[in-house]
Amino acid sequence: MMENQMPLESVPVAQPAAQVAPVTGEAMPQATVDHIGFLDTLKEKLNPSALMEKVQGSKGLLIEAGLYAGFGFLTGFLFKKFSSYVALVVALGIGIILLNQYGIMVVTVNWAKLYGMFGMTLAAQTGPGMAAGLWQWIQAHLIVTASFVFGFLLGIRLG
Repeated sequence: MMENQMPLESVPVAQPAAQVAPVTGEAMPQATVDHIGFLDTLKEKLNPSALMEKVQGSKGLLIEAGLYAGFGFLTGFLFKKFSSYVALVVALGIGIILLNQYGIMVVTVNWAKLYGMFGMTLAAQTGPGMAAGLWQWIQAHLIVTASFVFGFLLGIRLG
């Protein structure tokens, strides 16, 4: 055995040997591993009880968001499967609008008779327009809107 080597029995097990820098020969500082891995962080963030605490225990909101995600998935799936029919209906609608615009075909809807046929009454419009009202609803229900969009995109992707 060489003079510089110590027998294995004399090396302490509890203390790791210090690393030596290859160029200078000085002892390098020991790094401690105190960070949490990616999977541990992911498990911690996706913990159902932690999610419930973040949403303040609102089971109704989670159920509503899940339903909207399901409806979004179904809508996206059916949209992709029947997109040729949707394109045909949109093209026919644009064609009818153009024919009406140029006076070739005139389309007149008797709204009063239509409402009377279904037993509905005309409501006076006092609030914002349809687009502004839709935008206000989206802002007020951001979580369910985002879940519907996520489900719709997933349905298109998997459809």
